[in-house]
Amino acid sequence: MLHALIDGFRRYADFRGRTSRSGFWNFIVATHLLVLLCMLPALVEFLRFYRFILQDERLLEWVMSNMLPEASLATQLPDPTVPVTVVSELSEEYLVLHGPFYLELMFMVLGAVLAVVCLLPSLAVTVRRLRDAGQSVWWVLPPVVCLLPVPVLPCIAAVLCLVTLVLCCLPGRESLPPLSGNN
Repeated sequence: MLHALIDGFRRYADFRGRTSRSGFWNFIVATHLLVLLCMLPALVEFLRFYRFILQDERLLEWVMSNMLPEASLATQLPDPTVPVTVVSELSEEYLVLHGPFYLELMFMVLGAVLAVVCLLPSLAVTVRRLRDAGQSVWWVLPPVVCLLPVPVLPCIAAVLCLVTLVLCCLPGRESLPPLSGNN
């Protein structure tokens, strides 16, 4: 796995050639594990924070009052400022008890930076893998479209990402297909 990670970063902008199935999957798993390990302390702290907030009875009462059948639009609407006020008070209380989570935010930022750094090598490895499987390298575009902030495109692109994933699972071809403009 370490060899695939080093090779992927060494050839970070090399979109020519081929990458084996094992090289591709080892690189993808290794980069995802690195990003996850960087973000894990922040994730644990934020889960502790949300657990702390959700243990408050005032929020539970507010949620339950919204779920009762008699709480319809015709009768009464619960006060929408209750959750904001309660969470604000609990956030201050949590910070007093546990202190600010600067270290966790630093890990979150580090993980985000690492994810951005891994983007170009991941695209290059995917293009090389698709070429090795004898598929069109244009199948790398649906995962990129998922990053766009357009509401409908990610839904369509997510389905196409599954197709790309399946194509990356195909066995490699014996001979290298010629590099041309439509590949």
